[in-house]
Amino acid sequence: MTQRLAVGIGCRANCSGEAIAALVRRVLEMVADERDPSPASGRRCRPHPPFANAKGTFSRKREKEASHAVRLFTSEAKAAEAGLVEAAAMLGLELVPLARADLEAAAPRCATSSERVERLLGLPSLAEAAALAGAGCNSRLILERISGDGASCAVARAEETAS
Repeated sequence: MTQRLAVGIGCRANCSGEAIAALVRRVLEMVADERDPSPASGRRCRPHPPFANAKGTFSRKREKEASHAVRLFTSEAKAAEAGLVEAAAMLGLELVPLARADLEAAAPRCATSSERVERLLGLPSLAEAAALAGAGCNSRLILERISGDGASCAVARAEETAS
């Protein structure tokens, strides 16, 4: 069964869709390339089926698999950003806006913090809060916030619960 991943995204105003899409591809590859880490490795990722082909671009088959396994999450305030909308379309992934209350509820579980984001949004990390809120209350980060070219991404997944 394919794991469902929540990719949280934050970005500066007017960040390009290509920059955001490139960062999302990068974080998905980082998650996909991980193997079960040994306790000594300190790595935070878990195995996940790869999404991109050998050239680092999404094949149509992989895009379809990814669209069922991955969703992008951001704040309601950011969801209309042209770059985020463009990136989601480029990747063939759903962009889900989250209410401020959901982000605030996930904020205590964030692993990193940005002074800028804290000052502007009152959250330690929009990317991490969005990933955690998007994956649900039993989620955990499997990849902490990574930033580049005006965008930030983090990845979370729901923890399995015993039934």
